[in-house]
Amino acid sequence: MAHSRIAAVQVISILVFAIQLHGAVVSPEVHDDARVTFRVLAPKADKVLVLGDWLKRDDELPMMKGEDGIWSVTAGPFPPGNHIYGFEVDGVQVPDPENASVKLRASRSGSFFHMPGDAIWQAGTVPHGNVELNFHASKTLGDTRWFSVYTPPDYHKQNDRKYPVLYLLHGSNDTAIGWVMIGAANFVMDNLIARDYAEAMIVVMPFGHAVPHGSPREVQRTNTELFEKYLLNDIMPLVESKYRVLTTQKDRAIVGLSMGGGQAITIGLGNLDQFCAIGSFSGAVPQEGSEQVTEILGDAERVNTALDLFWLGCGRDDFLFERNEAFVAALTEKRVNHLFHRTEGVHNYHIWRTYLATLAPALFRHDVRPAGTSGSADNVRFLGGRDLQGNPVRFAKRSGHVSNYDEAKVPAYSLPDPLKTADGRTVTTAAQWKDRRAEILNFYEEQIYGRVPENAPSVTWKVVETSTSTRPDAAITKTIEGVVGPESNVSAPKLRVTLHVPKNAKDKVPVLLNLSFFSGEIPARFRRGGDGQPRFDPIAEVLAHGWAFAQIGYGDIQPDRPNQFDQSVIGLTLSDGEIKPAADQWGTISAWAWGASRVIDYLETDDGINKERIAITGASRLGKTALWAAAKDERIASVFSVVPGAMGAALIRRDWGETLDDMAQNFHWQFAGNLQNWVGRWNELPVDQHMLIGLIAPRPVYVNGGIGDQWSDPKGEFLSIVAAEPVYKLLGVEGLGADSLPPLDQPIVSGRLGFHYHSQGHQSVPEDWKQFLDFADRCFIDKASR
Repeated sequence: MAHSRIAAVQVISILVFAIQLHGAVVSPEVHDDARVTFRVLAPKADKVLVLGDWLKRDDELPMMKGEDGIWSVTAGPFPPGNHIYGFEVDGVQVPDPENASVKLRASRSGSFFHMPGDAIWQAGTVPHGNVELNFHASKTLGDTRWFSVYTPPDYHKQNDRKYPVLYLLHGSNDTAIGWVMIGAANFVMDNLIARDYAEAMIVVMPFGHAVPHGSPREVQRTNTELFEKYLLNDIMPLVESKYRVLTTQKDRAIVGLSMGGGQAITIGLGNLDQFCAIGSFSGAVPQEGSEQVTEILGDAERVNTALDLFWLGCGRDDFLFERNEAFVAALTEKRVNHLFHRTEGVHNYHIWRTYLATLAPALFRHDVRPAGTSGSADNVRFLGGRDLQGNPVRFAKRSGHVSNYDEAKVPAYSLPDPLKTADGRTVTTAAQWKDRRAEILNFYEEQIYGRVPENAPSVTWKVVETSTSTRPDAAITKTIEGVVGPESNVSAPKLRVTLHVPKNAKDKVPVLLNLSFFSGEIPARFRRGGDGQPRFDPIAEVLAHGWAFAQIGYGDIQPDRPNQFDQSVIGLTLSDGEIKPAADQWGTISAWAWGASRVIDYLETDDGINKERIAITGASRLGKTALWAAAKDERIASVFSVVPGAMGAALIRRDWGETLDDMAQNFHWQFAGNLQNWVGRWNELPVDQHMLIGLIAPRPVYVNGGIGDQWSDPKGEFLSIVAAEPVYKLLGVEGLGADSLPPLDQPIVSGRLGFHYHSQGHQSVPEDWKQFLDFADRCFIDKASR
């Protein structure tokens, strides 16, 4: 030991002297492409290596010597976050002398660099918690020690709130600040808590060496036993006396990495009355024949009863992977409930902070699964943000689903057959389809969008204003008002519709009913682009085509909020004391669709409107509404559904972008309460969205999607339309006539089903309006000629 210390001092002295002669050397140099160049001045050295925590255990990263005596190498690209490294100069390990960022360790401190970029462990623009250092005299160990404590952002604002506690343990060559300095545990927690992806908790990070690091093996074997006594008898009482924490077994978890992972398992299993969850990240887990395997795990029922979660993760290139595999096999054999997360990766903080972001959401929340349980575990690093392609990454807590945008990670699925009844009979005639259609519609009403209750109010319409000068391209503009419920009720909700009829109309004209996010006319600020130039005017396009244009604001029908069921249309149907509809009754999508049908009630009475040619359109959630309205109301002659996405046109079973689980969590009020029954159970559904489109057959349906809107899964929308085609053919008309996703900006509109994959985002493009109007006109003519 003494000889190695002398050698290290000699190498460092040589490096310092060389630097003084040569001048400053830039190291590390972080490049824009996420690569890093390392340099060290060692003119007399024979061999210099970079020792990086991203390397496998036996791998080397040799440096090349320049004529100026500077050794250098460029490596990467590196993921965002902090990365540990150092140099080995002629066999002696030293930190980078040019880098002031020093990684504190139990021995042989190293250097680290920070790679910028988006990740859940980067400091975000969210409220931040505090990290405190606590010094204390340990009665158990007889010395003065310290530990780190993270308190969540609201800790000092909510003085009466108590918090659960996560005891987070470090690895062998580390300290009580490693999880903050390199692991960024505080930023992980800040970002998760800000998004409500994790419970606000206190995180205690003690020093895990109860005996000095590097002690003889026989002394080192006593470390975990002594640390357990220190944790239970010193740390936990001190934390519970100093901080506002909850103190039951259900409010404590113990998690660690490497050495700390083994400690977490040993201490957690040995004290099941103290901890409700155990986590091990690349852990030095108990080996076969140890007390934990032979005795404690022998009582699986006791372990399973006590623990809410037993989670392990390890990378396939980690030197402890096989050891973890063997331990997990023992858990399985002994029927101990656990989750084992196999990933790519080595033994470093990049994988451990990912594991923390994966596990933390499930701690102290019994209805939440670890992030990445389904979907894309690789996207955990982007939770609440966007991936490298700019796609939103969200976390569905009940299923643990993380947004996926990788075709290789889309699980195989089998779509239910729209032409096979629930009892297995094949539908071969239009008459049989009528019964099958009712069966499918009934399921959607009960389980997806919700039934309209029998006491839904009536609507009384009247024209309140007629103008000939609102638009230069309109002969008449009408403002129509619908009173919801008894006209005598002065506080009754009112529906407001604007109707533009084109100039030079010689007969009754088709009408396009637009479900709008705005009540009345689109505000002026939305009619011009960022350059001040007028945006494309869809109303002008519709009128120029010889159609009328009607518009209603969806908020007039029902607020798009989770806590406002007692208002507007739905509110009128609730009994005293009810705060929301029954589980099989309408959510807001069903209410908006109901409102669209009430507008059609009026349009059928207008002398200028051809009631056989009423079309409907809407975007996003209103694109879903347009599809559901047409499925329910056969007076709707054609549909233009703009980027309807998940629970609209995109297939539910195809795991891409937004999912049923996301919708059930983030927009639950838009659906029947029964939708919650299907979270994480997509493949058990007896329907999928091709069957929603099938409910509209043989009427024409046009759907669009943008390449910049992968959240809405445009490919899934296309596949849904393809899968609806058998219903159209059964009813004697052509469907889409294609089974391959078309090139961008080349609409398919030859049959009764149309699809346009455009080069923009979550929107319609001008070509959509032109294509739809021609598409609908052709289908109207085709229908009339039959």
